[in-house]
Amino acid sequence: MIPDLGFPPLDSDHRHLLEMLEDLIRVAESSADADLLEDQSLEVTASLESHFAKEERMLEEVQDPSRLLHAALHADLLERMARLTGAQLTALGPLGAKDVLEAVAQDLIAEIAKFDVPAVPAILKLQKS
Repeated sequence: MIPDLGFPPLDSDHRHLLEMLEDLIRVAESSADADLLEDQSLEVTASLESHFAKEERMLEEVQDPSRLLHAALHADLLERMARLTGAQLTALGPLGAKDVLEAVAQDLIAEIAKFDVPAVPAILKLQKS
């Protein structure tokens, strides 16, 4: 389950990202062709990249003490998603692709719990000022 931050812009993004990953998992499980998997994988990667850039700007603005480690985890998740091309997901097979994509989703949830939750009070304070 994804932690709720109490900050709608980020909460909405997080839900959307996980829904996109869940959709990609369903497509991979259905043995979809590599082109469809490629298209969806690229969409997920682009959405992650956009969200992470927005989040990192906020973290920089509030001088979050964990922002560098947080950004490094973002970079790792982006790199992992970028490697999951349609051809790679097809080669893994439905169950292998599902396992790899679920691991990405779980790591995203863990990143949110470990870094986003503690950063939100400073972000909220900044938003109110």
